[in-house]
Amino acid sequence: MSPSDLIAGKDGMPQFGSNPRHEAPVPRTPSLVSLFDGARPDPGSRAAMDALARHPHFAEAVRIAAAGALARYSGQRIANRVLNDRGRLVFSFLLLDLAFRAEAGGEPATAARLRAALSSAGIASPNRVSAMLAALRVFGLVTVGPGRDRRSRSLIPTEALVEETRLRWQALTASTALLFPELGPTADALADRRVMAAAVHAVADLFRGGYRAATVVPAIEPFVDRDGGLIILLALLFDEGFTIAGTARRFHLSRAHVAKVVDAAAAYGLARRDGPRGSEIGPTPTLSAAIDNFFASGLLAYALALDAAAAVASAPPQRSAASASASAAASSGAPAATPDR
Repeated sequence: MSPSDLIAGKDGMPQFGSNPRHEAPVPRTPSLVSLFDGARPDPGSRAAMDALARHPHFAEAVRIAAAGALARYSGQRIANRVLNDRGRLVFSFLLLDLAFRAEAGGEPATAARLRAALSSAGIASPNRVSAMLAALRVFGLVTVGPGRDRRSRSLIPTEALVEETRLRWQALTASTALLFPELGPTADALADRRVMAAAVHAVADLFRGGYRAATVVPAIEPFVDRDGGLIILLALLFDEGFTIAGTARRFHLSRAHVAKVVDAAAAYGLARRDGPRGSEIGPTPTLSAAIDNFFASGLLAYALALDAAAAVASAPPQRSAASASASAAASSGAPAATPDR
């Protein structure tokens, strides 16, 4: 695929470059429902991305989300290596989805079920699933429960993996609050495991349906599976005085690798290299518009996850059978039942 193929859409119309969507801002701060006329938006739809990009706070929301992503990447060396590319990201969400369903009484989250889920979503081969599981276990993100044999053992995400996912979302929370303030209470409630599970289920359902934020923005798709590829593009767009050496140092990457990503970005029309021997590096309008689309899609997906979890966040916590028995006994004056010892 040539650079011109990436910049032109499937219908031959220009997809990126000048971004006229910011020229007619929405005059008020709409809710998720009102912005899309009460319909559930498709985060992979160009119409939905365009509608969100006309939001009066969209440009600020993108800057905040990008700053959060850059700050987290520079401080999370282990997570970057284990959960960096999109395959591993989808992998972690589908694993959490299966595990949360098992906690709620569903089938155990076995390696076989995870392989089937990832295979049907077109994410990874069985061998790659095994390799990713091994990496997660080495870094303490997954443990294996008891079982009759290897096939029946449950995969148990550790609190470290749950917290890593929660922190990834927190980087988007401030941006989402600008765009959809009504979702703020749900975002604040993600520490509640029930709310977190409902949001994870919503994102996993999007992935099962074929949604990928990078795929809907073809200009950056060649970079998302490169080590730090997307982060280098974000630094190129948002860091003043971008340099290859400084970027390599900040994100613990080699200079040669950063230089290759920058050269590829220039070949695809996302970066410019001016001055003697191309030493002056900067972004192009094509990159700016592509990143706008990427965050429009990602923020919509996160907003939909919060919207799906809102009912759980507003519901009272479910009591255990033991606490319900004790409450009933207290109201009747009878002693509460105690378990056999």
